[in-house]
Amino acid sequence: MWRWILRACGFIALGIVGTALILCLAVLFTDYPRASLPTGPRVYVDAWDHGYVHAEGTWIIESQAQAFPLQVTSLTCVRNQQCTSSTAQIASGMLSVDASDYRIEAWTIDTLVFTDKSPICVDYVYSISRATQTLAGVRTKKPDARADTCSWMDKAPLKLSLTNGFDVWKRLADTAWSETQPFFWAALALWWTAVLFFGSRRKSGRA
Repeated sequence: MWRWILRACGFIALGIVGTALILCLAVLFTDYPRASLPTGPRVYVDAWDHGYVHAEGTWIIESQAQAFPLQVTSLTCVRNQQCTSSTAQIASGMLSVDASDYRIEAWTIDTLVFTDKSPICVDYVYSISRATQTLAGVRTKKPDARADTCSWMDKAPLKLSLTNGFDVWKRLADTAWSETQPFFWAALALWWTAVLFFGSRRKSGRA
């Protein structure tokens, strides 16, 4: 009796060790984002009346996937001057940093509006709300965009918002894990089937 119990415990332990190994391999081969993103967003408006605003966060396109979602932006606006943005982005495994200047169109008691009209095909209009401490943007196709150069651009406006980078990272991680899960569960089922099969055969062979 005790021998049978010890043998069963041994097979259970073997199954648990194999389960841990399969889990480690699944995590190893899951294409998780290779860099984390900071929490946020943070929009500092304490010095609004003194002509200074600062924001940090990760840009997303609302209701649409992005080609390069692993990025973080730092933006500073100085009244009567301009807004300056620095963005660090990971694309195809490489880190790039881009800096851009934007023209301030309006700075009222509660709203700051700045634009980027330098792209060939589109215009960007951004706004910072003092009350809600949020930064959002809209990308629209230029009305005079050349058909041969900008035909691939969608005419519908795209809504942008500065959001929590950690949420973006978590969505990417969850998507990557969901792609691995079927293989993980299949390997786990095969492993435990093999453990139970050989365990039962050994028991019947000893009987």
